[in-house]
Amino acid sequence: MLGLLLVAAAAPAAADDELAAGQRAVREGRWGDAVAVLSPLCPQLAEDAASQARCFFYLGVGWQQLAAAAGSEEAEGGQSGERLSSAGKQELAGALDDERRALRRRAVDSYQRALELDPSAAPAHHNLAKLHAELGDAERAAHHFELALQHADGRRRPAYLESYGDFLAARGDRRGATSRYRQAVLLAPRSSSAHDKLMAVYRRDPEGLVAYLRRLVDGGQVLRARRTALDFLAPAQPATDPDFESPLGPAQRRQLLTVVAAALSGEVYDRRAFPDGDVAARLQWIADHDRTLGDGAREILRMHQRASWRPEDYRWWAARGAGNETGGAEPRDAFRRLVRAMGRWYQRHGEGGVAEKCYRLADELVAEESDPQAARELADLYLERGERDKLLELVGRYESRLQEAAGGRRASETLLAYRLTTGRMLDHLGQRGDGTSPASAIYQLERGFQLASRLDAEDAARLGARYVNLRPPRFPPALVERLAEGYRAAGRLEQANEVRLAAVESYQQNRHLRAAQEVLRATDAATLTTAQQARLADLAPALDDATLDLLYQGGGSYLQSGDVLRTAQTWEHPFFPDQADDDLSLALAYGVLGDFRRALDYAGKVLRRDPDNPSALLLRYDALRAMGDDEAAAEALIRLKRLPPGKLAADPGGVDRLRSLPPPELQPAGPPPADLERLLAAGQRGLAAGELERAKDFLQRALELAPDDPRVHLRLGLVLWKSGEQAEARRHLEIVLELAPGSDEAATARQLLESGG
Repeated sequence: MLGLLLVAAAAPAAADDELAAGQRAVREGRWGDAVAVLSPLCPQLAEDAASQARCFFYLGVGWQQLAAAAGSEEAEGGQSGERLSSAGKQELAGALDDERRALRRRAVDSYQRALELDPSAAPAHHNLAKLHAELGDAERAAHHFELALQHADGRRRPAYLESYGDFLAARGDRRGATSRYRQAVLLAPRSSSAHDKLMAVYRRDPEGLVAYLRRLVDGGQVLRARRTALDFLAPAQPATDPDFESPLGPAQRRQLLTVVAAALSGEVYDRRAFPDGDVAARLQWIADHDRTLGDGAREILRMHQRASWRPEDYRWWAARGAGNETGGAEPRDAFRRLVRAMGRWYQRHGEGGVAEKCYRLADELVAEESDPQAARELADLYLERGERDKLLELVGRYESRLQEAAGGRRASETLLAYRLTTGRMLDHLGQRGDGTSPASAIYQLERGFQLASRLDAEDAARLGARYVNLRPPRFPPALVERLAEGYRAAGRLEQANEVRLAAVESYQQNRHLRAAQEVLRATDAATLTTAQQARLADLAPALDDATLDLLYQGGGSYLQSGDVLRTAQTWEHPFFPDQADDDLSLALAYGVLGDFRRALDYAGKVLRRDPDNPSALLLRYDALRAMGDDEAAAEALIRLKRLPPGKLAADPGGVDRLRSLPPPELQPAGPPPADLERLLAAGQRGLAAGELERAKDFLQRALELAPDDPRVHLRLGLVLWKSGEQAEARRHLEIVLELAPGSDEAATARQLLESGG
């Protein structure tokens, strides 16, 4: 009887070993071995759906790669190099096509079996899409590309978008291809493959190039946007490439210089050292060789050199506004963004006088069109430095400008900005007033509140409430409180509460739920009138229900897109329910953010309800390791290893993660990691210093945290290569090619493999 039990227990373990051997053969590029191991194994795993799905997936990879490799030697005429006649070559090519098609059909069958067991397996959908494309079934290929994107996580999505773009480009759908490439670039800033493909398209489409680079700036990829724009405007090595000629016309070149200014406003660099850098050299080349852009380039250099702060010395940027050939007021707006960014940089570095000159230049660049944002920066600077007289003078100038801002929607937006700026400055000065004089904060803020509410309502009616929710409220909670406090100080308590309730109603209508909660928390129900209390009673429960639904869905979408910070901010809500799934998600989010104390707190909340929850124990283990509490981490790991199979079955991903962890007594020694990025940085420092064993230790621990991160495999491969472990190094470099074939890491790995190190 005991022998039968031992045999029964050993069978699953043997199957696991065979599955692991098949997966290893795939990763090492031994496709035939993988197929030989997995083909008989997959049908035997019927009682373990997750393992069977994984088996069929890797079997599909094996068949697919065998198809790709079929005839690689024979295509050149055979191993012995014999010469074939034209008819013989044609016959051989036909036989190879038949062989590849048969192998691809087997791969299709394997992936379909995997998807029957796990319909949400994004890698299987992606590989199946590529197979259908190779087999000429475009409709099914597009269908599975869409499903792959639907189920992909944030890490895989950029690569899938790029593959989909390649498929559409091959079919002649240039618009669809460029759309997917753009999305891939915006989601994966470090990858250059999709960006390079877009550049090949945009060299024949200048307008598309400008729109793409502006999207990069808006998406925060300012360095790539600035580099690309300059590549079209000036030679990379100005001193050695005098014959450079831009492929674009004058209008497009003006727009690209605008992109350069906008991108520089978002870059982090030493403004004082800029004139001696590479960007300045390229701008100087433009100033010397391009009649269209020369003055604009010189003015950017002039500002960085602090040569002048007079608006009349920046006419190139000031003159190009609404109604010109560059399409709107974008150039002057971009230049103002750059000047304001310069001001903030100098203010942070203790040069308030230079910061003041920057803000004044932005505000006075165009005499008939002020810059309220620069004025707000200036007001804050004066308040910080206690310069009351300058603040009063600024308020006086803005009061006169208020009278000029009238008529049209753009004017309404400008008028709102002026009112909020003036109201804020007057409040800084303590001139709250009673709302009857334009020289009072209450007067300007209450009219600003009315105007903001009207514009929000118009947007909601014209574009939908969902659009309004994409940006912050026009009248933020901080100003609501300033206005309410001004009413209260003037003895108008009912109006103070009225503006709070009106703000909550407006925020709720436009789904600015956090702003609504912020204002509600500042509202004292005991001071409300009977009618106001009735409104509050209607608002709070409705807001609670809306919050529960919208914030949960919004947090989930943030988590899927990889934005863990917004996930945590969204789910950290005063009315949010105490649920195990949400606590687990918050523990995960804070762990990724590096806030391990809060990650432990939320994992602990789950474990108090369910002491054997495998996901919470894994999160607790990771957080404790990161915090350096090895003893407590070992305890959590022991509890994990002792969990009954039924508990682990509820979390298949946790099972895979657990199998990758060493026994507690074999944890690597040395300082504990804080997070993946710090481990990568520590490994890189060890590699640079020649401390290879230390670098290997950090990177192997990084591999435990992120076994599918191509950066980890690339750096570990480099360390192993330098340590003389070429075979193991090659394995990691080949995994990079498998995980991220179009990435910068893959290009480096491919170069190393081809060069032999």
